[in-house]
Amino acid sequence: MQKKKQKLNIAEGAVLLGIVIFIICIMSANSSADVPISVIEQKMTEQEGLSDMFRQDAASVKSVYGIVPSEFMYYKTDAVMDVRELFIARASGADEMDAIESAAAEHISGQIDAFTGYGPDQVALLEHSVSMKKGDYFFLAVGDHAEQWQEAFIKLIG
Repeated sequence: MQKKKQKLNIAEGAVLLGIVIFIICIMSANSSADVPISVIEQKMTEQEGLSDMFRQDAASVKSVYGIVPSEFMYYKTDAVMDVRELFIARASGADEMDAIESAAAEHISGQIDAFTGYGPDQVALLEHSVSMKKGDYFFLAVGDHAEQWQEAFIKLIG
């Protein structure tokens, strides 16, 4: 009887340990390193495909997304028919993250609507845009190198 109880305690301990490890994995999956946007921007602008894109200011972000995150980097070209862009923002909290994510989704949807019917190449790029949030950061990329940019970003923030 004593051995049975001991085996039960070991099994309960193993299950509890498994649950703790699972919770830690879930919590760390969305965490990120504390990397300033200025450092991210410096490293990201070294990526292929960004050389002909220009840094945009807060007024441009407000015009395109309808919001101005507390910290951001935004690059795009000046060409009207060019939909390539790279937008990275660092949210100050959950409410700002929700606003950024919503604004980005609305922006991409609006761009797809605007180019449907006469800009098939632009629509294809927009439909294959890459977006994600990790920790305090939001990432959006549109372009032929969007996935490469995302990989570089993930390496930067962990």
